[in-house]
Amino acid sequence: MKLHVQLFEKHLPLDETFTPTGHTAIWEKESGGFYAGPNQAIGREGSSSLLCFHFDRHAAQDDTLLSSTCEWPSGECILRLDTVTFPPGAIAYRHVHAGAGTRHLVRGGLEIRADDHIEHMVPGDAWFEGANSPVRAAAIDGETSQFIRAMVLPLEFEGKPTITFLNPDDFDKPKLQTNHRFFDQRITL
Repeated sequence: MKLHVQLFEKHLPLDETFTPTGHTAIWEKESGGFYAGPNQAIGREGSSSLLCFHFDRHAAQDDTLLSSTCEWPSGECILRLDTVTFPPGAIAYRHVHAGAGTRHLVRGGLEIRADDHIEHMVPGDAWFEGANSPVRAAAIDGETSQFIRAMVLPLEFEGKPTITFLNPDDFDKPKLQTNHRFFDQRITL
């Protein structure tokens, strides 16, 4: 099935609600991350800005920061929202993840090296990584970098890391980056 993966910001004034149409991982700087199911009204006590990672068979809206599509099997899977933090000099050696998803850099800088391109990310930049797409990420500019990531994953990865390093020589190298998982939510696509 074709899965639409969209990233958008939702500015939610005091006492207003927002109702996503699909499965949505939401990150708010002040309170962290949470899951919103299809047609679940989201309200905040104060005015806030929400970073919304939307996963559905249909596109949610036009004003997106990033929109991608990928093939994903129908049925039950995991929607994960987490942060990955790179201290200065940290490298995620060439690797793949079992799921597809979007990342949004919130601080620092990263060099993202895929097989066919290199990108230098700054805060506010977003990128999509397909399932099992090789990539290498390295902190740049000598400061701590952090991104928010939302992915769909096969059920067997519930509560488990998804990274698989591709070069055996990298297995024993230091892994300085850290991960904070907000949730693994079972969903049906």
